[in-house]
Amino acid sequence: PNTSIFFITTKPYYVLPTLRSRCWWIRVKASAMNSQEEALEPWLEAFKEKVVLYLKTGKTLNPLQIYGLLYRFQAYLTQQQACLKTNSEDLSEEELEAQKAGYEKQLIQEAFQQIEIALSTLFHSGKFNPNPSLFYQWIQVLETCYKRTEVNFGAVQALESFLLQLLKHHE
Repeated sequence: PNTSIFFITTKPYYVLPTLRSRCWWIRVKASAMNSQEEALEPWLEAFKEKVVLYLKTGKTLNPLQIYGLLYRFQAYLTQQQACLKTNSEDLSEEELEAQKAGYEKQLIQEAFQQIEIALSTLFHSGKFNPNPSLFYQWIQVLETCYKRTEVNFGAVQALESFLLQLLKHHE
């Protein structure tokens, strides 16, 4: 009865749903924002603005707003990939492609984590009175969409799927 178990991870999307459902989630910032997070911040602010409007009014986003967010997300990925510094003389084409793919996967994972944090912050801010199950539904949809990126489903397409499904889960 007086025992606490701490389950700590830097990759919450890899934790089995059965474990996640039995845990209390506490987000801890490990360090100051890195340049990837700073580059993603304007996109996250636009995303939060749209979600706040949605929660306050119940009005769904029009397709242009969704595709505007997707376009900005693609620009973020492209910009971050352009920042990848490699010494191509030391790497074969296959190694260079593997490095780029690994970096893209890291960017996508970080972006989806930041989206989850943004949703959590909005729901726990006390500014809204949403049904708690709505938040968990949105997180489940987000995790499903993230998992699609693991099987070569494009990040922008996975995010599109999330945004479109997110709008269906409003009560």
